[in-house]
Amino acid sequence: MLYSLRMRLFKKSLKLSNDYYDRVPTGTTLTHITNDVESVRQFISGGVVSVITSILKVVLIVAVMFYINLWLAIITLFCIPIFILLTYWFKTRIREGFRGVRKANSDINTQMIESLNGYREIALFQNRKSSCSKFDKNNYAYYESYKDIVHAYALYLPLVEVITHISTLVIMIIAHYSIGPSINPGEILAFFSLINRFFRPLRDLAEQFNTFQAAMAAMERVQMLEKEPISVPDNISNDTNNSHHIGKVVFNKVDFSYKENTPVLNQITFSIEEKEIIALVGSTGAGKSTINHLLNRLYDYQKGEISIDNKSIRDYSLHDLRTKIATIPQDVFLFTGSILDNIRLFDETITEELVRDTIESLHITEFINSFPGGLSHEINESGSSLSNGEKQLIAFARAFIKKPGLIIFDEATANVDSNTEKQIGNALEILLKNRSAIIIAHRLSTIENVDKIFYLQKGEVVESGTHKELISNAESHYHKLWEMQAIANK
Repeated sequence: MLYSLRMRLFKKSLKLSNDYYDRVPTGTTLTHITNDVESVRQFISGGVVSVITSILKVVLIVAVMFYINLWLAIITLFCIPIFILLTYWFKTRIREGFRGVRKANSDINTQMIESLNGYREIALFQNRKSSCSKFDKNNYAYYESYKDIVHAYALYLPLVEVITHISTLVIMIIAHYSIGPSINPGEILAFFSLINRFFRPLRDLAEQFNTFQAAMAAMERVQMLEKEPISVPDNISNDTNNSHHIGKVVFNKVDFSYKENTPVLNQITFSIEEKEIIALVGSTGAGKSTINHLLNRLYDYQKGEISIDNKSIRDYSLHDLRTKIATIPQDVFLFTGSILDNIRLFDETITEELVRDTIESLHITEFINSFPGGLSHEINESGSSLSNGEKQLIAFARAFIKKPGLIIFDEATANVDSNTEKQIGNALEILLKNRSAIIIAHRLSTIENVDKIFYLQKGEVVESGTHKELISNAESHYHKLWEMQAIANK
């Protein structure tokens, strides 16, 4: 059950749309899948067996009590409501404590991930003190929440013991003054031996309540992840077309905002013909990368329509849509594993021979063989030992092997080192051959030969044309940007 639960949560985390990760820290999701599931495991593997055993003991002991003496058994059962009231108080107090513990644990994991990923920045800017101070705050919140649990538990168990002994004393007094003469000594001895056995499993149940409440608090958080709505639904029913072909792409009066009342794209309209290469330029925040996100359906637009071959992208399955498109970002993410694994993304249906043909086609075989072991060379976490240019070449091979109909270069040629710039240029030329492409670029010198350029400003297309057409207009935004870059490069 726990294996299935953890697997289900992991699959759900991969299905969630980007807007979920925009508002929920990674550490929170990590805590759901690891720590919260572990709390449930602790209760199921140990607590459930103990609880079932204790309940069975209570039922059997009560049955024997009724067999020995009906009235003494009835009197004994009157103490159970006291246990129930005490347990209800304890449940309310301890559940809140465990909720605080789970929340604090989530914050700790979030900060750990951020601090370890941003270790270089922390070291360079001498930010260790404030990072430790922030961690101390989260750690103290965990400490305080757990202290509340310990205090409640420390009060609850002694009260259970007190109620146990007082109840036994009351039962003895009632038995002595009311029905004592009608009970023989053997029955009294047997019955009070059973009373002691009756309270023992109740105490065991009380001790297991701690584990149970931790598991319940964890399950609440697990269910939060399971019930998280998927804002970009997958049209699986239309997952029938495995064609990589892409014809005409149209953005028709598309509106989009990441946050309500903060528009990023406003009635944006443009089109890309089959095998046409276009470029998107403009200042930071103009909406260039957002177009990439919408075309891949990482987010869903609010108004208008985006279509491929006269068919709304919402009518494609996510698999079919993303099979047609390959995106090469500026910051390429590499997984822990070999270069081979990173090119085929651990898909073993893609053979090593096909990967070798791919790198041969891109003329980067020499580059790959420069690593010890070639394709078998192991890459550390996030590819930290590789330069930006080397990561880009691996990303080019990753995209090329997919055989997409449309390639999106999201600032893919920025921050490239001189050692790999020529190789990237050659690989880029091969990638673009007989394909549609969208190039999102700041460096205008890289897009002089594209078929069409769209200049974006505040989420709108304000200018469009070829490089020559736009540069010929001295008043155009594009011409002014070209001049600024030309001056900066002198």
